[in-house]
Amino acid sequence: MALAALVAALTVGAAQASAGDVVWGANDDAGKYEDGKGEFFGALTSVGLTQNVMTVRWDETKPTTIIDESFLRNSIAAANEAGVTVELDVYPLHSQALGRDPNAASQFAAWAATLAQTFPQVKQFVVMNECNQPLFVNPQFGGSSPGSPNVSAAVCGQALALAYDALKAVDPSIFVWGIGLSPRGNDRPEAASNISTSPLKSCTTSASGTARAAGRSRSWTGSTCTRTRSCSRCRSSRATTIRRTSRSRTCRASTRRSTRRSPVPRSRRSAPAA
Repeated sequence: MALAALVAALTVGAAQASAGDVVWGANDDAGKYEDGKGEFFGALTSVGLTQNVMTVRWDETKPTTIIDESFLRNSIAAANEAGVTVELDVYPLHSQALGRDPNAASQFAAWAATLAQTFPQVKQFVVMNECNQPLFVNPQFGGSSPGSPNVSAAVCGQALALAYDALKAVDPSIFVWGIGLSPRGNDRPEAASNISTSPLKSCTTSASGTARAAGRSRSWTGSTCTRTRSCSRCRSSRATTIRRTSRSRTCRASTRRSTRRSPVPRSRRSAPAA
C-alpha cells in the first residue's frame, strides 16, 4: 500500500510538471551505507526517482579528512550506474566548528574543494545545513538578552561564500545550493530552549549581507538561497522552501530530518552555473 501511494503521488506530480522542469529524488543516506552493494538505487529508479542527496560532514579536528570516503566512492559509482545522479550536502560535524577558529571557514572551503576533486562526477552541492538552528550552528546570537544580534548568519554566510569560490575553482559548472534553512526559528536569544533564528531573517542576513561584504551581488550566478515561505503549489501541513535564482522561483518540500526519506522534486529551471 505504501509503495502504491508513493507511485500515485509521483504520477500526480509528474502530471503537474513537464519532464524537463523537475527532477524527482530523495534525501537519504541509506544508499551511501549500502556501499554500492544494495538495492537502494534500483528502488529509486523503479518509482521514477533519479537523484539522491547524500550528507557529508566536515570534522574540524581532522580538517582534511573526507568522512565515509570509501562509502561515498562505492555508492556514487553504484548510483550513477543505476541512472541516479548524486548531490552532496556538506556541513560541519560540530555546531561550534566554524566559530572557534577564525581560519575554520577557509579550512571548510578547502575541504569542500577536495571533495569536489575526489568526486568529479558530482556537479551539485548544498553548502551548510539549517544554519538558523543551534543543533547545526551555535551560538545563534551574540548574547542571551532580548535584542542581542544574530551571529550565526554571518558564520554561515562566510562558509557559503568561501566554499562557493573553492568549488567553482575546481569546476565552474558546479552548482552550489545554499543554505538549507529550517522552516522554524523563534528569534529569541533569551528563550529557555531552542534559541534559533527565523529562516527569513537568517537568509537575508546571511545571503545578502555576507554576499555584499564579499563583493557579490544579491543573486549569485550558479548559487541560490533557500527561503521558507508558503507556496500555492505546495500549500499543505509540510513546510516548503522557495529557491530563488536570477531566472526563476521554484518550490520543493523541505526534507530536513523529519522528512529525510520522502521524495522531493528538484528543479532544473535554475540559472546554469557560470
